[in-house]
Amino acid sequence: MGWYKNLFASKKRNIQTYENNFNDLDIDSLFASLRANTMKIRRQEKLLDKIIPLQKPLNSYLALEKDVHNSLKNYAVRFKDSTDEKNKLHLRLIRNNPALLRMEIYEDEIPFLQQELRHVNNLVNTYKNNIEYLKEEKEDLISDRESLILGYNVLKNFGMFFLILLVVGLILIFAISQMLRESIWLYMSILAIVFMFFVVFLILTKEKLEKELRKNGVLQKKVAKYIQKFQIHYFNQQQYLNFQFKKLGIDNLNQLDNYFEKYLKNKDHEQNYKQYLQSMQISEQKIKEILRDYDIPFEDIGIIEEWILNPSKLEEAKNMVSEMENIQIQIEKMKEHEQELYQTLMTYGANPIYENIIKENMEQHYNWINEEFEKEVNS
Repeated sequence: MGWYKNLFASKKRNIQTYENNFNDLDIDSLFASLRANTMKIRRQEKLLDKIIPLQKPLNSYLALEKDVHNSLKNYAVRFKDSTDEKNKLHLRLIRNNPALLRMEIYEDEIPFLQQELRHVNNLVNTYKNNIEYLKEEKEDLISDRESLILGYNVLKNFGMFFLILLVVGLILIFAISQMLRESIWLYMSILAIVFMFFVVFLILTKEKLEKELRKNGVLQKKVAKYIQKFQIHYFNQQQYLNFQFKKLGIDNLNQLDNYFEKYLKNKDHEQNYKQYLQSMQISEQKIKEILRDYDIPFEDIGIIEEWILNPSKLEEAKNMVSEMENIQIQIEKMKEHEQELYQTLMTYGANPIYENIIKENMEQHYNWINEEFEKEVNS
């Protein structure tokens, strides 16, 4: 900025208002062109900074003999084939599947656990069915007891009613016989016989109902006892199942069978994966050894190795290096154009009318270079 300070030595700022002036618009256009040209130069310079480090390793690589190139390509093909096969196995590896990893941890136990858990699961289902059956039986016994109690009450009420009816009958027969002056023994005998049969019927029926009620009560207690017993067995076996399921990371026996079958199939993938990985490492090592044997600088070996393993990057590097001279010419031309723009602005600045306008815009331009320029270049 030295020339700028000399051009605009300390003067009092006197910004003049203006509008609809062709020269003012021309100054804005010049600064816009200057900013755009500066960004183009910087972008091309950044591109050139990426290309220059590639030139020496590229020349070293292209200078190798054809047989060397063929050997490097062969190792690159081996590396790529091993990489492809390794990637195919990646998702099928036991280490990348938490469910199969648990199968590996308990591999020795699982064959025994499969039989044991299947037996325990059958017991759980049996106990569950027994509990449901006994609960239904208990409900039936409760219903039967209610029916027996109802019948007992009906019998009791019917006996009282019949007894009252019989007493009334006896009184009526006695009264009628007194009026008619006839013997009542025949009628009394008939009623006595009826009464005896009725009493026997009541006693037998009552005993039968009481016996059924006692039997019902005993059965209910037995059912409750068996329900409690099966519930304890069911709880213990179910807890054991839940513990083993949680340990193995499964929800049911079918899942265990599927996971373990898949584990046995994928078990060999681990060894194959290691072999492919080892093949990749050997290919990389051979490529490095060949490059070292031909005195390729250590700092260039990594770049050349990446090109060998990724031919598309090699072609990209060739294209970039081939454009390097053109980029340098473009940068020189843009810098010449930049100087022309500065010269034009200096000419405007020599005019007192535009002196402050040029000074203000130039300050903004340098502030932009110092603060926002790199951000816009990288965006």
